[in-house]
Amino acid sequence: MRLLFVYKNNNQDPSEKALRQWLPRFVDNYKEYQFRKTQRNRFDPDNLNFSESFKSSVEKFKPSHIFCWLLYLNPKEIAWCKSLGIKLIAGINGVASFSTGLYKSQSIYFDSLRQLDAFLIPHRPHIPVLIGHGINAVEMPFFYDPEAYYPLPKIYKRIFKARSDIFFVGNFGDYSKIDAQGAYRKKGIEILAEFSRVKVMSSDFVKFKCHLKKVKATGNDWVVNFHANNSRSAICFDYFPDVLVYNKINNHMVQYYSDHDKFTIRQRIFTMMGSGLPIFVERHPEIERLFLDGKDIIMWSNLRDLKSKASHYLSKPEELSLIAETGHLKAKLFYTVEKRLIETILPTIFKL
Repeated sequence: MRLLFVYKNNNQDPSEKALRQWLPRFVDNYKEYQFRKTQRNRFDPDNLNFSESFKSSVEKFKPSHIFCWLLYLNPKEIAWCKSLGIKLIAGINGVASFSTGLYKSQSIYFDSLRQLDAFLIPHRPHIPVLIGHGINAVEMPFFYDPEAYYPLPKIYKRIFKARSDIFFVGNFGDYSKIDAQGAYRKKGIEILAEFSRVKVMSSDFVKFKCHLKKVKATGNDWVVNFHANNSRSAICFDYFPDVLVYNKINNHMVQYYSDHDKFTIRQRIFTMMGSGLPIFVERHPEIERLFLDGKDIIMWSNLRDLKSKASHYLSKPEELSLIAETGHLKAKLFYTVEKRLIETILPTIFKL
């Protein structure tokens, strides 16, 4: 197998970085091709430009398989690769399996997905819908890189005594036009800050009605891991009320919004577990499928319940530590990039 890994550099996507670190360890004949932001105009439906640099890279390397992290090839490029007998696989790093910011039409996007030999997605409820539209969708649960996210030696926690009780990594949207998801997250964090020390890592300049520590978002995994290790727990928000707005495109064939889309597991849960933190997250079917409440993770049903659960566990350090250890062990056993490559990605590729 000669594998070309195609991606658009996103230094805040730990899944992409994990694959780039680990794929060369499993595939001898491996090469990467990175698309630039300036090449986004290739997806204009009225003018589907062909990337000459991509074409040159393929002709030079002669891959038998191409693995795209996000489908960053347009229909013309996909058809050209297929004409050469190349097997095409794409993966997605979130809920956006029905649409993308690149394709302006869902019908064109689905036509492109049908040409793939496999489409790897983390959000299981979307799989039967995609299969029903003739797309070979395969579940690929989220994962993290244990060499980037891991518990630091305890001496670090003794040195840095000003620890946060709760750590949040994520965005809120522009404050002047904050969306429903951002407002929901903001309210949850303000409730937690009433009785605990909260640290927020975000690229948004949001004004909070409370005192908390804000740190700038970064693509440096070591820095994120350090801030996580200097915290007692993490809060993750899976509620996604703006899924239709977030994935706004024309010519809808499949509507995003169903009960399954109101809550979607985020990749951040696994990196935070990898760092050794206990996680507070909403109770919903997909999280209950993967984790045990009160053992691997701490689930809450509404913001009042979140306040109650956080208050309880922060006052019970032994219980909190036990959940952190159990959750970290589960993440390390089942949700590493190595595990995902061995059990899902590479077997899918080799079957083609």
